[in-house]
Amino acid sequence: MEATLDRQEKYPLGTLNVEQAKRFHYLYDRVSADLAKIATFSAERETRQYLERLVARAYGESTRRERNRTGSSLCAGC
Repeated sequence: MEATLDRQEKYPLGTLNVEQAKRFHYLYDRVSADLAKIATFSAERETRQYLERLVARAYGESTRRERNRTGSSLCAGC
């Protein structure tokens, strides 16, 4: 996920093909699930914070791409 986000942030105008978009969604789901799991246990704080940052970056990237594609935000109230 981190490498994917780094690449997308480096080339913000690049588009994702269908396979890349599916992979991004898969990775986002996995990192989010890992964060949910680790938050329920007393895990290392640094690991939890790292996953939180990845999820936040991925969410930001996905909403930025959606706004660029549609001209509006995913969130109606945002």
